[in-house]
Amino acid sequence: MKRTVYVPRTSYDRDHVSHLTAPAYGIVNLNLAAGKAASKCYLPVNAPYAAPGGGSDDFHFIPEYEAIEIHYEIQDKFAGITGAVFEVHTRFQKKPVWTLDLKALGPDWWAHGKHVVKWDGRTVTPAAQQAGTSGPNGMGHDLTAIDVSKKAQGMPDGYFTLENTPYRLKLKVSGNGQAFGNPVEAWTYWHVLLDSLDLEIGPEEAIPTLTGAGHHSREMDKDVRTRIIAKGGIPGPPPASVEVVLVSNVFSTSDAEMPSDAFFTEYQKAWDEGPLIPLVAKVRLRDSADKVVKIDETPKGAVALGYAQFLWDWQDPAENVAGQQGAVAKPLAFINDAINYYNNGTDATRSGLDHTYPTGDNCHVDRGGKRGPMAEPVFPKQDGYGAADTLTVGKFPFWVRPCFQRDWASVSRGWTRGKLKGKTGVIFQPSRMGGDDYTISVYLGYDKTAKNVLTLDNKNEPLTAPAALQKATGKFTIWREVHIGRYITKTATLPGLLPAQLVGVQGNFTPAYVHLVDKMGAGNKYTMNLHTLPGGAALDYNTLIRGRMTGSGNILFTSNLGTDPAADHSSVDSMVLVRNYADFVKTAHQAAFGAAGANDIANLATAQGTTVNATAEGMPTWNGVGAPDMVSGVRLGALKQWLISNGVETKVKYSKKLDDLLFALGDKFADDLELVAGGKSGGAAAPPGVTTVEFNFTNTYLRDLYTGGVGVSFWYGKAINPKGRTRDKCVIMFWLSRVDYFSHEFGHHFFLPHARYGTGATAQDALRHDDTDSGCLMTYSAARPAFCGLCQLRMRGWTAPALDKISAKNKKP
Repeated sequence: MKRTVYVPRTSYDRDHVSHLTAPAYGIVNLNLAAGKAASKCYLPVNAPYAAPGGGSDDFHFIPEYEAIEIHYEIQDKFAGITGAVFEVHTRFQKKPVWTLDLKALGPDWWAHGKHVVKWDGRTVTPAAQQAGTSGPNGMGHDLTAIDVSKKAQGMPDGYFTLENTPYRLKLKVSGNGQAFGNPVEAWTYWHVLLDSLDLEIGPEEAIPTLTGAGHHSREMDKDVRTRIIAKGGIPGPPPASVEVVLVSNVFSTSDAEMPSDAFFTEYQKAWDEGPLIPLVAKVRLRDSADKVVKIDETPKGAVALGYAQFLWDWQDPAENVAGQQGAVAKPLAFINDAINYYNNGTDATRSGLDHTYPTGDNCHVDRGGKRGPMAEPVFPKQDGYGAADTLTVGKFPFWVRPCFQRDWASVSRGWTRGKLKGKTGVIFQPSRMGGDDYTISVYLGYDKTAKNVLTLDNKNEPLTAPAALQKATGKFTIWREVHIGRYITKTATLPGLLPAQLVGVQGNFTPAYVHLVDKMGAGNKYTMNLHTLPGGAALDYNTLIRGRMTGSGNILFTSNLGTDPAADHSSVDSMVLVRNYADFVKTAHQAAFGAAGANDIANLATAQGTTVNATAEGMPTWNGVGAPDMVSGVRLGALKQWLISNGVETKVKYSKKLDDLLFALGDKFADDLELVAGGKSGGAAAPPGVTTVEFNFTNTYLRDLYTGGVGVSFWYGKAINPKGRTRDKCVIMFWLSRVDYFSHEFGHHFFLPHARYGTGATAQDALRHDDTDSGCLMTYSAARPAFCGLCQLRMRGWTAPALDKISAKNKKP
């Protein structure tokens, strides 16, 4: 550069000197300011003067929400500068993320002196010059008067965001010639800061509708969400907890299903990979004055979310098996072994997949769960959709993708506008396995190791991040819910086991994470012989039971030996009103010998006033027998042989014979009563859950012997599969109800066979029980303290073939 300069001569009587000053230019200061807060100015190390002091490197503000000031000072007395540029840089990218060429705004923007620019974090592409305005602090400018431009990469709304913070703002000037050592650039740093995260259950509309075959209904997920909210919503902080309750009326339909893996399959059909629970994180930012701003509630500021990513992680807390099992040692030991299965996330047989899932003791993928290599995700992928003021029902709003390294975690993005502005979220899909528990943490993806790689996307357990940048929940624990649908008693003299004894029954199912819930209501708890059928008619109990007994083909019923054809069976609390033993023997004697038999009985009654003497364990005899003219010895001998051949030669055997015959009629009689369909048993069809009908023994004679202190064996109940039953409706028939009896029979509907002693066709039954636990409720042990550990794990939902009856074989290093 060549310039002509005229310098005046010094007067002869003066000693001052005229100086030639070089036309230097440069930047003196650059910083951001808001109130008392300011950023720190940086100048090149070779600058001839130091940068102004003050300010800090943690200056922050919320774009769009607040307007701050860009302060800078230009030294250019000789107007040597011909242009200036603002650049914003971030890490991992050499090129600036936004460049503002001030030439488009005019020379006022780089004129000599101080400048103050009003700015709210927007990016702009000026279309016209903007003259500066003089003010007390320098020349004023206003970037907020220029329309937002959305051309800058990574800034969907045209504002700087959380995603790439911190930022470096650089000012560069250029001109004719050189600046003679003065700095032509200066820079300063600033941030968009997260203050905190708040978690809540997401809106109902956000529950996805699963498409295709094999998925549970959205209504089921809505029910889960409603229940969680009713219990207080997201639990937190630890040790708070909440139950995730899955209604699962899934029952066996045949004896053959009990030892099979049918429950695992059917429960999977009911809930497939688990419930879909929308979780939302509300983002709180910190403004320049360090005040918390709820950007989901303010008209401005949510644009600061941009494409910022939030990492969602889940942890598997240690199960408190002892607390769940109490003092029952056998299931406690078995379950402790079973959940001790690759707990540290490593597996020598699949070492390439080590630490692709979190440590813990939830049901492993090998047993059907969601902990383990290649397990189904707990935070499944979601495509989301564009921000809107109205949500799309059945579609999850936020973008969600799995992490690259931390396989079990996912990242999400938020909405910057619309109904869910200032929020982000995921679908939480825990396993369906009872007893599995989860705590959830969400983190701002605040740091990166490369342009698109989050620092938090690693396999470390636990993740380490500043407390303000994360939020953790308490514990979510999976429980099954099964319904008590209907309870029918034969007569009003029977109080009915349920619901009065439901607490006792529940105590047997609680260790398996199963809630039994009374869903009977007034219309499903009633007395059979007082119940009015549809149309107002009464139940014709006698016709139904007589037809079923006659249809059995047994002579005790077909010839009315055990029952009086005129007996009113509906009047007693037992299933059937039968003859006592003495009447039975006399009836059998008369039936066998006709007029002669009748004459024998009449003669005895007239001459001696004697009756049949039926001792407890002896053959029936006529009192006074030995007088051949009274009772024929031939006829008496034949009667005795008939009684022996039919297994009714004593009153105890007679009562047991009746009991066995009537027990065998239970299923078909339930068909007649239409216990599932309603109809003859009263009212509408039974609701989902278990329907129970209770009698006081199968027959009145057995009942009377038992209550009289005679030692008799009896059938107390049966898990039956009557006509019309469905996968979600089952039936129990009781002839003597008790808490442990109910638990045992209900256990059969939970696909549990009798315990430990299977041979031949039932050999598989023995594989479905803890080999050392003789006290399982599915045995006939008098102890009956609890279901064994293997039974409990099956009721949780674990696959049966993957569990060994030998406890120690279930654990892995």
